[in-house]
Formats: sequence, C-alpha cells, structure tokens
Amino acid sequence: MAVCAPSTAPRTDRGEPAQKRAALDAADLAACGFSAKNDLLAQLLEQAEHVTPPGIPATFPNPETLISDDCIRPPTLA
Repeated sequence: MAVCAPSTAPRTDRGEPAQKRAALDAADLAACGFSAKNDLLAQLLEQAEHVTPPGIPATFPNPETLISDDCIRPPTLA
C-alpha cells in the first residue's frame, strides 16, 4: 500500500478561487480515505505504519530464490 498525502501545492488566491481549492482538498482527502474532521497528521502516521520498506519482505518464504550473482559489479578501488 502506498502512502497517500494530500496536495502540498502552494495555497494562493491568484487565479484560483477558494471553492476550487476546497474541492481539490476534499478530493485529496477522499482519495486517501481521510476525514477532514480528524487530525491529518495522525491519519498519515497511521497509514504509514502499513508501508513495506524496500527490499525483500521478511515474510517471503524463500528469499534466496530472488538473489543472484548475475549483476554488474563496480571495479574495486585501490
């Protein structure tokens, strides 16, 4: 699951009516499954707990089947 974060576009009134910005904010929250009534940071942190870090997941049954020696290796530096 990817972490979803609401738009961080700068908020300006130049050429962007407030109702359009509010609609964009509402769409961001809906896409992330967040509620405007709850603390946004708490919702982001809760969602981030479910992110799988890079690499082979610890629960993968046979990680050795995914590792090989057929790769390009950089030269050894003296």
